[in-house]
Amino acid sequence: MIEEKNIIQNNEEKPMQKCVGFSRKIGNTTYEVSGYYSDTATETLEGKMKRIIRDDIKSRNSK
Repeated sequence: MIEEKNIIQNNEEKPMQKCVGFSRKIGNTTYEVSGYYSDTATETLEGKMKRIIRDDIKSRNSK
């Protein structure tokens, strides 16, 4: 069972950010996962993850 939560936060110093997340109970443990994103972001999640992985590989190879 996944319970979705949608929370909107507004901080005057930052652009509007939205929080998305879910909870999942496995056995006797409930896991809560949440993430924040900006409406003004120019990079997709997929693009960001690829960039992070690529940069990590580059930094490991340069050592």
